[in-house]
Amino acid sequence: MSYRSESLLDTISPDYIGEDRFTLSVNTASLPARAGKVVILDVSYTGAGVEGVVLPLDFIIQPTFGDGGEVGGYVWKSFTRAAPNQIVWRPALAGKYLVLLRERHHNRWQGRLLVDVAGDTTDVTPWRRKT
Repeated sequence: MSYRSESLLDTISPDYIGEDRFTLSVNTASLPARAGKVVILDVSYTGAGVEGVVLPLDFIIQPTFGDGGEVGGYVWKSFTRAAPNQIVWRPALAGKYLVLLRERHHNRWQGRLLVDVAGDTTDVTPWRRKT
C-alpha cells in the first residue's frame, strides 16, 4: 500500500487560499484623499495569474477603531456581474479606513489598502498581514 505525502487538508485547502493577490491603489487624480471628496481606487488582478478572479467580489470599507465616526464610515458592496478595474468611493468623514476587495468563494483572494482621509495631509499605504 502506498501513501501520498500530501494530506487531504492540503488538497482541499491549499496554502494560497486567502492570499493578498489583488492590488488596490488610490488613483493619483484623487490625491490627497479628503473627506466629502470622491476617491477613485484602481484595482489590478495580475496577481491572480491564469486562474483569474472569480465572482462575486465583496468590497468593504471599514474605518479603523476610533476614526471615521459611526455615521457613514462602513461600506459594503457586492460585485456579481463584472470585476471592477476602478471603484469610486466618497468618504464621509476624515480618518483611517481599511479598504478590502475579496473573492467571496473560490480562492478567497483579496487586496487591501489603508487610506488616511484628512483635510491637509494624506498617507496611503498598502496593508499587509503580519506574518
